[in-house]
Amino acid sequence: GRPREDVPEGEHASLNRTERFFRDTWAPFVVKYRLALVAFMACFFAVFVYFTTQLEPSREAPQILPDSNPVWEAVVDTRDGWMEGETEPRGELWMVWGVKGNDYMGRSKFEFQSPECNDGPCGEAVFDSSFDPSPPKMQKYLLEVCRKAARIEATTGEPGSEFIFDEEIAACLMKDFRSWLTSEGEDFPVEDEDEFWDKMHEFLREPDEDTVAGEGYGDFVQNKLTRLASNEGKRMFFLIQGVFVDYSPQLFYGTSEVLPGLEASFEFEEEWNEEKPEGQPDFFVTTSSGLFTATRMQEAYISSTFQGVATALGFALFSLLVFVANIVVALLAFVCIAGVVCCTLGIMVLQGWALGPIEAICATIVVGFSVDYVVHYALAYVAAPDKKRAERVTFALSEVGISVMAGAITTLGASAFLLVTTLSFFSKFGIFMMSTIAFSLVVANVAFVALLALCGPENDVGDMRIWAKWIMDKAKGRSSDGVDAV
Repeated sequence: GRPREDVPEGEHASLNRTERFFRDTWAPFVVKYRLALVAFMACFFAVFVYFTTQLEPSREAPQILPDSNPVWEAVVDTRDGWMEGETEPRGELWMVWGVKGNDYMGRSKFEFQSPECNDGPCGEAVFDSSFDPSPPKMQKYLLEVCRKAARIEATTGEPGSEFIFDEEIAACLMKDFRSWLTSEGEDFPVEDEDEFWDKMHEFLREPDEDTVAGEGYGDFVQNKLTRLASNEGKRMFFLIQGVFVDYSPQLFYGTSEVLPGLEASFEFEEEWNEEKPEGQPDFFVTTSSGLFTATRMQEAYISSTFQGVATALGFALFSLLVFVANIVVALLAFVCIAGVVCCTLGIMVLQGWALGPIEAICATIVVGFSVDYVVHYALAYVAAPDKKRAERVTFALSEVGISVMAGAITTLGASAFLLVTTLSFFSKFGIFMMSTIAFSLVVANVAFVALLALCGPENDVGDMRIWAKWIMDKAKGRSSDGVDAV
Protein backbone atom coordinates (compact mmCIF):
# COMPACT_ATOMS: atom_id res chain seq x y z
CA GLY A 1 0.00 0.00 0.00
CA ARG A 2 0.95 3.69 -0.23
CA PRO A 3 2.97 4.95 2.78
CA ARG A 4 0.97 6.95 5.29
CA GLU A 5 1.91 10.64 5.47
CA ASP A 6 1.92 10.70 9.29
CA VAL A 7 4.65 8.07 9.54
CA PRO A 8 8.29 9.15 9.24
CA GLU A 9 10.02 8.06 6.05
CA GLY A 10 12.73 6.26 8.04
CA GLU A 11 10.16 4.06 9.69
CA HIS A 12 8.75 3.11 6.26
CA ALA A 13 12.21 2.16 5.15
CA SER A 14 12.68 -0.17 8.12
CA LEU A 15 9.54 -2.17 7.31
CA ASN A 16 9.48 -4.83 4.63
CA ARG A 17 6.65 -5.23 2.15
CA THR A 18 4.66 -7.72 4.25
CA GLU A 19 4.81 -5.56 7.35
CA ARG A 20 3.69 -2.53 5.36
CA PHE A 21 0.80 -4.59 3.96
CA PHE A 22 -0.42 -5.47 7.44
CA ARG A 23 -0.07 -1.89 8.68
CA ASP A 24 -1.17 0.19 5.71
CA THR A 25 -3.60 -2.11 3.89
CA TRP A 26 -5.01 -4.88 6.05
CA ALA A 27 -5.36 -2.93 9.32
CA PRO A 28 -7.38 -0.06 7.73
CA PHE A 29 -9.54 -2.62 5.89
CA VAL A 30 -10.30 -4.50 9.13
CA VAL A 31 -11.09 -1.31 11.02
CA LYS A 32 -13.36 -0.01 8.25
CA TYR A 33 -15.31 -3.23 7.65
CA ARG A 34 -15.09 -4.68 11.18
CA LEU A 35 -18.84 -5.19 11.60
CA ALA A 36 -19.23 -6.97 8.27
CA LEU A 37 -16.21 -9.18 8.98
CA VAL A 38 -17.54 -10.14 12.42
CA ALA A 39 -20.97 -10.97 10.95
CA PHE A 40 -19.41 -13.07 8.19
CA MET A 41 -17.21 -15.01 10.61
CA ALA A 42 -20.18 -15.57 12.95
CA CYS A 43 -22.08 -17.23 10.08
CA PHE A 44 -18.94 -19.16 9.19
CA PHE A 45 -18.63 -20.46 12.75
CA ALA A 46 -22.34 -21.35 12.89
CA VAL A 47 -22.00 -23.59 9.83
CA PHE A 48 -19.09 -25.51 11.32
CA VAL A 49 -20.75 -25.77 14.74
CA TYR A 50 -23.57 -27.60 12.97
CA PHE A 51 -21.12 -29.97 11.30
CA THR A 52 -19.39 -30.56 14.64
CA THR A 53 -22.67 -31.78 16.13
CA GLN A 54 -22.85 -34.43 13.39
CA LEU A 55 -19.60 -36.09 14.49
CA GLU A 56 -20.31 -39.73 15.41
CA PRO A 57 -18.26 -42.64 16.74
CA SER A 58 -16.56 -44.83 14.18
CA ARG A 59 -18.36 -48.02 13.21
CA GLU A 60 -15.24 -49.62 11.80
CA ALA A 61 -11.81 -50.58 13.00
CA PRO A 62 -9.11 -48.00 12.23
CA GLN A 63 -7.93 -48.19 8.63
CA ILE A 64 -4.14 -48.08 8.67
CA LEU A 65 -3.62 -48.22 4.88
CA PRO A 66 -5.27 -46.43 1.93
CA ASP A 67 -7.99 -48.18 -0.11
CA SER A 68 -5.69 -48.65 -3.09
CA ASN A 69 -3.01 -50.49 -1.09
CA PRO A 70 -2.84 -54.21 -2.10
CA VAL A 71 -2.48 -55.33 1.50
CA TRP A 72 -5.58 -53.43 2.53
CA GLU A 73 -7.53 -54.78 -0.47
CA ALA A 74 -6.75 -58.31 0.74
CA VAL A 75 -7.90 -57.41 4.26
CA VAL A 76 -11.18 -55.98 2.89
CA ASP A 77 -11.84 -59.07 0.75
CA THR A 78 -11.36 -61.33 3.76
CA ARG A 79 -13.47 -59.10 5.98
CA ASP A 80 -16.36 -58.80 3.52
CA GLY A 81 -16.45 -62.56 3.07
CA TRP A 82 -17.38 -62.91 6.73
CA MET A 83 -21.01 -62.11 6.01
CA GLU A 84 -21.51 -65.01 3.60
CA GLY A 85 -20.93 -67.81 6.10
CA GLU A 86 -22.28 -66.23 9.27
CA THR A 87 -25.71 -66.53 10.83
CA GLU A 88 -27.34 -63.71 12.73
CA PRO A 89 -25.27 -62.56 15.73
CA ARG A 90 -26.90 -63.85 18.90
CA GLY A 91 -26.94 -62.61 22.47
CA GLU A 92 -28.94 -63.27 25.61
CA LEU A 93 -31.16 -60.97 27.61
CA TRP A 94 -31.33 -62.04 31.26
CA MET A 95 -33.83 -60.97 33.92
CA VAL A 96 -32.60 -61.36 37.49
CA TRP A 97 -34.71 -61.54 40.66
CA GLY A 98 -33.55 -61.80 44.25
CA VAL A 99 -30.11 -60.18 43.90
CA LYS A 100 -29.53 -56.76 45.48
CA GLY A 101 -25.92 -56.40 44.44
CA ASN A 102 -22.47 -57.67 45.28
CA ASP A 103 -20.32 -57.37 48.39
CA TYR A 104 -16.77 -57.06 47.08
CA MET A 105 -15.37 -57.67 50.59
CA GLY A 106 -12.73 -54.98 50.22
CA ARG A 107 -11.77 -56.01 46.69
CA SER A 108 -12.20 -54.08 43.47
CA LYS A 109 -14.55 -55.33 40.78
CA PHE A 110 -11.64 -54.96 38.38
CA GLU A 111 -9.78 -57.77 40.18
CA PHE A 112 -12.07 -60.29 38.48
CA GLN A 113 -10.33 -63.65 37.87
CA SER A 114 -7.28 -62.54 39.82
CA PRO A 115 -5.49 -64.88 42.25
CA GLU A 116 -6.79 -62.76 45.13
CA CYS A 117 -10.33 -63.63 44.05
CA ASN A 118 -9.54 -67.34 43.49
CA ASP A 119 -9.54 -66.88 39.72
CA GLY A 120 -13.21 -65.93 39.74
CA PRO A 121 -15.51 -63.03 40.56
CA CYS A 122 -14.62 -61.04 43.66
CA GLY A 123 -16.90 -60.98 46.68
CA GLU A 124 -20.31 -62.51 47.24
CA ALA A 125 -23.81 -61.80 45.96
CA VAL A 126 -26.18 -60.02 48.34
CA PHE A 127 -29.60 -61.68 48.13
CA ASP A 128 -32.98 -59.99 48.60
CA SER A 129 -35.03 -61.98 51.12
CA SER A 130 -38.25 -60.29 49.96
CA PHE A 131 -38.21 -62.30 46.72
CA ASP A 132 -40.83 -65.05 46.98
CA PRO A 133 -41.98 -66.94 43.86
CA SER A 134 -44.61 -69.01 45.71
CA PRO A 135 -47.72 -66.72 45.54
CA PRO A 136 -49.94 -67.66 42.57
CA LYS A 137 -49.84 -64.11 41.21
CA MET A 138 -46.04 -64.16 41.28
CA GLN A 139 -45.96 -67.52 39.45
CA LYS A 140 -48.13 -66.08 36.67
CA TYR A 141 -46.09 -62.88 36.60
CA LEU A 142 -42.77 -64.73 36.19
CA LEU A 143 -44.23 -66.72 33.31
CA GLU A 144 -45.70 -63.66 31.60
CA VAL A 145 -42.41 -61.73 31.83
CA CYS A 146 -40.72 -64.55 29.88
CA ARG A 147 -43.35 -64.39 27.17
CA LYS A 148 -43.18 -60.62 26.83
CA ALA A 149 -39.38 -60.61 26.81
CA ALA A 150 -39.51 -62.78 23.71
CA ARG A 151 -41.50 -60.04 21.94
CA ILE A 152 -39.31 -56.99 22.58
CA GLU A 153 -38.95 -54.82 19.51
CA ALA A 154 -36.19 -52.33 18.75
CA THR A 155 -36.11 -50.02 15.75
CA THR A 156 -34.94 -46.53 14.86
CA GLY A 157 -38.34 -45.86 13.29
CA GLU A 158 -37.14 -46.13 9.71
CA PRO A 159 -38.22 -48.95 7.35
CA GLY A 160 -35.89 -51.93 7.59
CA SER A 161 -34.16 -50.56 10.69
CA GLU A 162 -35.20 -53.38 13.03
CA PHE A 163 -32.24 -54.21 15.26
CA ILE A 164 -33.72 -57.30 16.94
CA PHE A 165 -34.12 -59.92 14.21
CA ASP A 166 -35.68 -62.75 16.20
CA GLU A 167 -36.13 -63.96 19.79
CA GLU A 168 -36.82 -67.20 21.61
CA ILE A 169 -36.99 -68.16 25.26
CA ALA A 170 -33.62 -69.37 26.53
CA ALA A 171 -34.50 -70.25 30.10
CA CYS A 172 -37.84 -69.76 31.85
CA LEU A 173 -38.26 -71.59 35.12
CA MET A 174 -42.00 -71.03 35.39
CA LYS A 175 -42.61 -72.14 31.80
CA ASP A 176 -40.78 -75.43 32.35
CA PHE A 177 -42.32 -75.79 35.83
CA ARG A 178 -45.81 -75.41 34.36
CA SER A 179 -45.07 -77.98 31.65
CA TRP A 180 -43.82 -80.43 34.27
CA LEU A 181 -46.90 -79.89 36.44
CA THR A 182 -49.14 -80.49 33.44
CA SER A 183 -47.33 -83.75 32.68
CA GLU A 184 -47.89 -84.77 36.31
CA GLY A 185 -51.59 -83.95 36.10
CA GLU A 186 -51.26 -80.88 38.34
CA ASP A 187 -52.59 -77.36 37.86
CA PHE A 188 -50.63 -74.15 37.38
CA PRO A 189 -50.28 -71.96 39.33
CA VAL A 190 -49.96 -73.91 42.55
CA GLU A 191 -52.35 -72.28 45.01
CA ASP A 192 -51.07 -73.69 48.30
CA GLU A 193 -47.71 -72.33 49.51
CA ASP A 194 -46.52 -75.56 51.13
CA GLU A 195 -47.50 -77.56 48.07
CA PHE A 196 -45.66 -75.08 45.82
CA TRP A 197 -42.40 -75.53 47.68
CA ASP A 198 -42.80 -79.31 47.73
CA LYS A 199 -43.34 -79.34 43.97
CA MET A 200 -40.50 -76.89 43.30
CA HIS A 201 -38.03 -78.93 45.37
CA GLU A 202 -39.12 -82.04 43.48
CA PHE A 203 -38.74 -80.29 40.11
CA LEU A 204 -35.24 -79.03 40.97
CA ARG A 205 -34.19 -82.07 43.01
CA GLU A 206 -30.47 -82.74 43.20
CA PRO A 207 -29.52 -86.34 42.34
CA ASP A 208 -28.01 -88.69 44.91
CA GLU A 209 -27.41 -92.40 45.25
CA ASP A 210 -31.09 -93.17 45.72
CA THR A 211 -32.86 -90.60 43.54
CA VAL A 212 -32.49 -89.18 40.07
CA ALA A 213 -32.28 -85.48 39.35
CA GLY A 214 -35.45 -83.47 39.00
CA GLU A 215 -36.47 -82.49 35.51
CA GLY A 216 -35.38 -78.89 35.98
CA TYR A 217 -32.13 -79.58 37.86
CA GLY A 218 -29.81 -79.58 34.84
CA ASP A 219 -31.21 -76.51 33.11
CA PHE A 220 -31.55 -74.30 36.17
CA VAL A 221 -29.56 -75.51 39.17
CA GLN A 222 -26.51 -76.84 37.32
CA ASN A 223 -26.48 -73.77 35.06
CA LYS A 224 -26.67 -71.56 38.18
CA LEU A 225 -29.90 -69.87 37.18
CA THR A 226 -31.51 -70.48 40.56
CA ARG A 227 -30.82 -71.83 44.02
CA LEU A 228 -33.19 -73.23 46.63
CA ALA A 229 -32.72 -73.41 50.38
CA SER A 230 -31.53 -76.81 51.55
CA ASN A 231 -33.58 -79.26 53.64
CA GLU A 232 -36.81 -78.43 51.82
CA GLY A 233 -36.60 -74.82 53.01
CA LYS A 234 -39.13 -72.31 51.71
CA ARG A 235 -36.63 -69.98 50.10
CA MET A 236 -35.45 -69.32 46.56
CA PHE A 237 -32.35 -67.16 46.82
CA PHE A 238 -32.39 -65.92 43.25
CA LEU A 239 -33.90 -66.62 39.85
CA ILE A 240 -32.53 -65.84 36.40
CA GLN A 241 -34.76 -66.15 33.33
CA GLY A 242 -33.84 -65.07 29.83
CA VAL A 243 -34.35 -65.09 26.08
CA PHE A 244 -32.05 -65.59 23.12
CA VAL A 245 -31.93 -62.51 20.89
CA ASP A 246 -30.83 -62.64 17.25
CA TYR A 247 -29.69 -59.24 16.04
CA SER A 248 -29.94 -57.87 12.54
CA PRO A 249 -26.75 -59.07 10.77
CA GLN A 250 -24.28 -56.32 9.92
CA LEU A 251 -20.54 -56.27 9.51
CA PHE A 252 -20.16 -53.31 11.86
CA TYR A 253 -22.62 -51.79 14.27
CA GLY A 254 -22.87 -48.15 15.23
CA THR A 255 -24.47 -46.50 18.23
CA SER A 256 -27.56 -45.51 16.23
CA GLU A 257 -28.26 -49.16 15.38
CA VAL A 258 -27.53 -50.73 18.76
CA LEU A 259 -28.87 -48.08 21.12
CA PRO A 260 -32.58 -48.77 20.37
CA GLY A 261 -32.05 -52.38 21.42
CA LEU A 262 -30.41 -51.34 24.66
CA GLU A 263 -33.10 -48.76 25.38
CA ALA A 264 -35.85 -51.28 24.59
CA SER A 265 -34.41 -53.64 27.21
CA PHE A 266 -34.42 -50.94 29.90
CA GLU A 267 -37.94 -49.83 28.92
CA PHE A 268 -39.09 -53.44 29.25
CA GLU A 269 -37.50 -53.63 32.72
CA GLU A 270 -39.21 -50.42 33.85
CA GLU A 271 -42.60 -51.40 32.41
CA TRP A 272 -42.73 -54.86 33.99
CA ASN A 273 -41.36 -53.78 37.35
CA GLU A 274 -44.46 -51.59 37.57
CA GLU A 275 -46.61 -54.70 36.94
CA LYS A 276 -45.04 -56.85 39.66
CA PRO A 277 -47.26 -58.20 42.49
CA GLU A 278 -47.32 -56.14 45.66
CA GLY A 279 -44.49 -56.81 48.09
CA GLN A 280 -42.16 -58.33 45.48
CA PRO A 281 -38.77 -56.77 44.63
CA ASP A 282 -37.83 -55.33 41.24
CA PHE A 283 -35.88 -57.40 38.77
CA PHE A 284 -33.07 -56.03 36.65
CA VAL A 285 -32.02 -56.71 33.08
CA THR A 286 -28.54 -57.66 31.97
CA THR A 287 -27.09 -59.04 28.77
CA SER A 288 -24.23 -61.15 27.56
CA SER A 289 -24.04 -59.34 24.22
CA GLY A 290 -20.79 -57.55 23.53
CA LEU A 291 -22.68 -55.21 21.18
CA PHE A 292 -24.24 -53.35 24.10
CA THR A 293 -20.91 -53.16 25.89
CA ALA A 294 -19.29 -51.80 22.74
CA THR A 295 -22.10 -49.24 22.41
CA ARG A 296 -21.49 -47.94 25.90
CA MET A 297 -17.79 -47.74 25.07
CA GLN A 298 -18.59 -45.75 21.92
CA GLU A 299 -20.76 -43.36 23.91
CA ALA A 300 -17.98 -42.94 26.48
CA TYR A 301 -15.49 -42.54 23.64
CA ILE A 302 -17.20 -39.56 22.06
CA SER A 303 -18.24 -37.97 25.37
CA SER A 304 -14.71 -38.24 26.77
CA THR A 305 -13.32 -36.68 23.60
CA PHE A 306 -15.57 -33.66 23.94
CA GLN A 307 -14.83 -33.53 27.67
CA GLY A 308 -11.14 -33.43 26.83
CA VAL A 309 -11.71 -30.60 24.38
CA ALA A 310 -13.81 -28.71 26.93
CA THR A 311 -11.12 -29.18 29.60
CA ALA A 312 -8.44 -27.91 27.23
CA LEU A 313 -10.59 -24.89 26.37
CA GLY A 314 -11.06 -24.16 30.07
CA PHE A 315 -7.33 -24.33 30.66
CA ALA A 316 -6.77 -22.09 27.63
CA LEU A 317 -9.16 -19.48 29.07
CA PHE A 318 -7.37 -19.59 32.41
CA SER A 319 -4.00 -19.14 30.69
CA LEU A 320 -5.33 -16.25 28.62
CA LEU A 321 -6.60 -14.49 31.73
CA VAL A 322 -3.25 -14.96 33.47
CA PHE A 323 -0.89 -13.99 30.65
CA VAL A 324 -2.95 -11.47 28.67
CA ALA A 325 -4.17 -9.90 31.93
CA ASN A 326 -7.16 -8.28 30.26
CA ILE A 327 -10.50 -9.98 30.74
CA VAL A 328 -12.13 -8.47 27.62
CA VAL A 329 -9.29 -9.44 25.29
CA ALA A 330 -9.05 -12.88 26.93
CA LEU A 331 -12.76 -13.57 26.38
CA LEU A 332 -12.65 -12.43 22.76
CA ALA A 333 -9.61 -14.64 22.18
CA PHE A 334 -11.37 -17.57 23.85
CA VAL A 335 -14.37 -17.21 21.53
CA CYS A 336 -12.09 -17.27 18.50
CA ILE A 337 -10.13 -20.29 19.77
CA ALA A 338 -13.40 -22.16 20.34
CA GLY A 339 -14.36 -21.22 16.79
CA VAL A 340 -11.14 -22.73 15.42
CA VAL A 341 -11.85 -25.93 17.35
CA CYS A 342 -15.37 -26.18 15.89
CA CYS A 343 -14.08 -25.52 12.39
CA THR A 344 -11.45 -28.25 12.71
CA LEU A 345 -13.91 -30.80 14.12
CA GLY A 346 -16.44 -29.81 11.48
CA ILE A 347 -13.94 -30.38 8.68
CA MET A 348 -13.57 -33.97 9.95
CA VAL A 349 -17.26 -34.50 9.22
CA LEU A 350 -16.90 -32.91 5.77
CA GLN A 351 -13.99 -35.28 5.11
CA GLY A 352 -16.29 -38.20 5.93
CA TRP A 353 -14.37 -39.14 9.07
CA ALA A 354 -15.96 -40.72 12.12
CA LEU A 355 -14.57 -40.47 15.64
CA GLY A 356 -11.99 -43.24 15.81
CA PRO A 357 -8.65 -43.40 17.65
CA ILE A 358 -6.85 -41.16 15.15
CA GLU A 359 -9.61 -38.56 15.13
CA ALA A 360 -9.84 -38.61 18.93
CA ILE A 361 -6.11 -37.88 19.22
CA CYS A 362 -6.47 -34.98 16.80
CA ALA A 363 -9.52 -33.61 18.63
CA THR A 364 -7.79 -33.59 22.00
CA ILE A 365 -4.77 -31.60 20.77
CA VAL A 366 -6.61 -29.18 18.49
CA VAL A 367 -6.93 -26.54 21.23
CA GLY A 368 -3.17 -26.34 21.65
CA PHE A 369 -2.67 -25.63 17.96
CA SER A 370 -5.55 -23.14 17.89
CA VAL A 371 -4.20 -20.84 20.60
CA ASP A 372 -0.91 -19.69 19.11
CA TYR A 373 -1.80 -17.04 16.52
CA VAL A 374 -4.70 -15.52 18.47
CA VAL A 375 -2.50 -15.13 21.54
CA HIS A 376 0.17 -13.31 19.49
CA TYR A 377 -2.36 -10.64 18.49
CA ALA A 378 -3.90 -10.51 21.98
CA LEU A 379 -0.55 -9.80 23.66
CA ALA A 380 0.40 -7.23 21.01
CA TYR A 381 -2.96 -5.46 21.40
CA VAL A 382 -2.59 -5.21 25.17
CA ALA A 383 1.03 -4.00 24.84
CA ALA A 384 0.20 -1.29 22.28
CA PRO A 385 1.32 2.23 23.37
CA ASP A 386 -1.88 3.78 22.00
CA LYS A 387 -5.11 3.57 24.00
CA LYS A 388 -7.67 3.64 21.16
CA ARG A 389 -8.78 0.32 19.68
CA ALA A 390 -8.15 1.24 16.01
CA GLU A 391 -4.54 2.22 16.74
CA ARG A 392 -4.08 -0.87 18.91
CA VAL A 393 -5.32 -3.16 16.12
CA THR A 394 -2.97 -1.46 13.66
CA PHE A 395 -0.07 -1.84 16.09
CA ALA A 396 -0.82 -5.55 16.67
CA LEU A 397 -1.06 -6.34 12.95
CA SER A 398 2.09 -4.43 12.05
CA GLU A 399 4.11 -5.88 14.92
CA VAL A 400 3.23 -9.58 14.83
CA GLY A 401 1.32 -10.05 11.56
CA ILE A 402 4.44 -11.13 9.70
CA SER A 403 5.44 -13.51 12.52
CA VAL A 404 2.01 -15.13 12.49
CA MET A 405 2.09 -15.47 8.71
CA ALA A 406 5.62 -16.92 8.71
CA GLY A 407 4.75 -19.42 11.46
CA ALA A 408 1.68 -20.56 9.53
CA ILE A 409 3.61 -20.99 6.27
CA THR A 410 6.35 -23.08 7.86
CA THR A 411 3.86 -25.31 9.72
CA LEU A 412 1.71 -25.77 6.61
CA GLY A 413 4.81 -26.63 4.60
CA ALA A 414 5.97 -29.20 7.13
CA SER A 415 2.48 -30.73 7.36
CA ALA A 416 2.21 -31.07 3.58
CA PHE A 417 4.79 -33.86 3.57
CA LEU A 418 2.47 -35.97 5.74
CA LEU A 419 -0.16 -35.99 3.01
CA VAL A 420 1.87 -38.30 0.76
CA THR A 421 2.60 -40.94 3.41
CA THR A 422 1.26 -44.49 3.10
CA LEU A 423 0.02 -45.00 6.64
CA SER A 424 -3.41 -43.49 7.17
CA PHE A 425 -2.52 -42.11 10.60
CA PHE A 426 0.11 -39.77 9.16
CA SER A 427 -1.96 -38.67 6.17
CA LYS A 428 -4.97 -37.94 8.39
CA PHE A 429 -2.78 -36.12 10.87
CA GLY A 430 -1.39 -34.04 8.01
CA ILE A 431 -4.90 -33.03 6.92
CA PHE A 432 -5.76 -32.23 10.53
CA MET A 433 -2.63 -30.10 11.00
CA MET A 434 -3.13 -28.16 7.78
CA SER A 435 -6.82 -27.59 8.54
CA THR A 436 -6.10 -26.39 12.08
CA ILE A 437 -3.32 -24.01 11.00
CA ALA A 438 -5.37 -22.66 8.08
CA PHE A 439 -8.40 -22.01 10.29
CA SER A 440 -6.21 -20.53 13.04
CA LEU A 441 -4.60 -18.15 10.54
CA VAL A 442 -7.93 -17.01 9.06
CA VAL A 443 -9.63 -16.63 12.44
CA ALA A 444 -6.71 -14.71 13.95
CA ASN A 445 -6.31 -12.34 10.99
CA VAL A 446 -10.01 -11.84 10.32
CA ALA A 447 -12.34 -12.72 13.20
CA PHE A 448 -10.15 -11.83 16.16
CA VAL A 449 -8.72 -8.54 14.90
CA ALA A 450 -12.19 -7.54 13.64
CA LEU A 451 -13.63 -8.24 17.10
CA LEU A 452 -10.87 -6.16 18.66
CA ALA A 453 -11.58 -3.33 16.19
CA LEU A 454 -15.31 -3.57 16.99
CA CYS A 455 -15.37 -4.01 20.76
CA GLY A 456 -11.79 -4.31 21.98
CA PRO A 457 -11.04 -2.49 25.26
CA GLU A 458 -9.72 1.05 25.22
CA ASN A 459 -7.52 2.72 27.83
CA ASP A 460 -7.45 0.50 30.94
CA VAL A 461 -10.83 -1.19 30.49
CA GLY A 462 -10.62 -4.85 31.51
CA ASP A 463 -7.03 -4.55 32.77
CA MET A 464 -6.78 -7.19 35.50
CA ARG A 465 -3.50 -5.75 36.78
CA ILE A 466 -5.37 -2.70 38.06
CA TRP A 467 -7.87 -4.96 39.81
CA ALA A 468 -5.06 -7.02 41.31
CA LYS A 469 -3.31 -3.88 42.56
CA TRP A 470 -6.56 -2.59 44.06
CA ILE A 471 -7.14 -5.89 45.86
CA MET A 472 -3.57 -5.95 47.17
CA ASP A 473 -3.89 -2.37 48.39
CA LYS A 474 -7.12 -3.23 50.16
CA ALA A 475 -5.50 -6.28 51.70
CA LYS A 476 -2.71 -4.08 53.05
CA GLY A 477 -5.23 -1.64 54.47
CA ARG A 478 -4.51 1.12 51.96
CA SER A 479 -6.68 2.92 49.45
CA SER A 480 -6.12 2.51 45.73
CA ASP A 481 -4.21 5.82 45.51
CA GLY A 482 -1.60 4.66 47.97
CA VAL A 483 -2.79 6.62 51.00
CA ASP A 484 -2.91 4.54 54.16
CA ALA A 485 -6.42 3.89 55.38
CA VAL A 486 -7.28 5.28 58.75
